[in-house]
Amino acid sequence: MVTGILFAVCLLGRWGGETTVLAVDDLSMIGFAAFGSIGAAFAARSSCGRQRWAWACVSIGVGGWAVGSALWAYYELATQTAPFPSLADAGYLVFPVAVCLGLVLFPVGYSSQSRTRMVLDGLIVAGALFEVAWVLVLRSIYEPGDGGRFAVWLAMAYPATDVVVITVAVLDLQEAGSLDVVGETELHQ
Repeated sequence: MVTGILFAVCLLGRWGGETTVLAVDDLSMIGFAAFGSIGAAFAARSSCGRQRWAWACVSIGVGGWAVGSALWAYYELATQTAPFPSLADAGYLVFPVAVCLGLVLFPVGYSSQSRTRMVLDGLIVAGALFEVAWVLVLRSIYEPGDGGRFAVWLAMAYPATDVVVITVAVLDLQEAGSLDVVGETELHQ
């Protein structure tokens, strides 16, 4: 907690000037992501079955974020450039794929029917959120088309994968919450 407070004060107060703030920002993102990846790896190691696989996926996803952050820090701090697209994007895009897989794998009492329903619900919610995101953000990214088709699709991948991660997380929370309510109802009867 102290580290987080110092991080926030350093960034908000712009201590040391723009170069220091950039270095603190870039290097702390590597540290935070590496810490999260290592924590998830320890959770995977102490788990078994599907839960182990779920934590392993989360560890890989957050590790991908750490690698992307390390590459981005190298670009910004060593080469003084911020290229887009870059190899850092590959690391960053590992995050939503692996974390979504991990969230789906977490065993929260799914039957095969409820897992299928979760996927279908997820497609409906993701489609609706994508439509909103298209109207508010994505169309403005897509229409100018500066930087080539790949750069445009990569720029669109970030908000699109954010929508998918949020959708899967909310559906997982909903399923976990409905199980708690069912469990409490059975206890009180």
